Amino acid sequence: MIRFFIKILFLFVSVNLFLYISGCSKTENSYNPIKASGFIEAREVDIRSEISGKIVSLGFEEGDKFKKDEMLCMIDREKLEFQLKQAEAKVGEIRARLSLLKRGLRKEEIDKAKNLVQELTEKRDLARTEYERTKELFEKGVLSKSAFDTAKTALKMAEEERLGTQRQYEIAKNGYRKEEIDESQFALKGAELRVEAIKRNIMDSEILSPATGIITKKVAEEGEYVPSGGLIATITDLSYVWLKIYLPENEYGKVMIGQKVKIKIDSFPKKYFDGKIIYISSEAEFTPKNIQTQEDRVKLVYALKVGINNSEGIFKPGMPADAFIEVEIASLGSQ
Repeated sequence: MIRFFIKILFLFVSVNLFLYISGCSKTENSYNPIKASGFIEAREVDIRSEISGKIVSLGFEEGDKFKKDEMLCMIDREKLEFQLKQAEAKVGEIRARLSLLKRGLRKEEIDKAKNLVQELTEKRDLARTEYERTKELFEKGVLSKSAFDTAKTALKMAEEERLGTQRQYEIAKNGYRKEEIDESQFALKGAELRVEAIKRNIMDSEILSPATGIITKKVAEEGEYVPSGGLIATITDLSYVWLKIYLPENEYGKVMIGQKVKIKIDSFPKKYFDGKIIYISSEAEFTPKNIQTQEDRVKLVYALKVGINNSEGIFKPGMPADAFIEVEIASLGSQ
């Protein structure tokens, strides 16, 4: 009878011990997370000028908040506006010439050109007659060489004027060549492109915020000259930040993209914030220098980013934080 009770007692103890061990194992898998520490990072956007010029208006300081597309500053555009007027006038001039080339001259204009050729021909004939007369007198020694040279020059100029007018009359009568029209069309295209380029530069003189965020770095001042591409400020988007952490190789296989993470910061020691893994590096690297001990810095680790919804603006770039990743969830995901 005593042996019977001993067997029952042994069985009872064995069952409870098994349940205890199982319970401990389950608790360890579910509630013993991977812990890693790192620093908060955020998307930073450099604000640069697309054009060169003097800053005539600058309305921000470090710490100021801006919404996307709000104006931050303005570059002087007085010269650009003058250039635009010149370029638009050039476009109008080329268009007028192209229109004339395409339609040709009216009959009245052609008749006028023809009459002018006749007048210049008569003028040339008179100059030739005068030239022949002075030449004969010069050869006889009656007129000076200076008088002869004057008559000779007058004949030459009259002939050149007549020939130029004759060419214009032939063009007016027969129409302009296709090459001239093509050349003017090409010139018009170039002039129109210049107008568009100047308009874009004028638009770029108003520098807008590229993102919603906070000005974290101010580089330029009002009245300062900035070159094209010159840095004016840096804006940081705090609506969505991430915690960058590093895991050793023996824990690398326990995590996956989208895995939920609990985050803790010193400012709220009793509160945990939700996050999820958004990036896992595929290459190992040495632990960054900001790790405290030299022993840890020589270890190979993998970088991870834990995304955090920062709509309340609690997390700031550079803030230290701790991440807690559930091992069990990672293990199930990797199987």
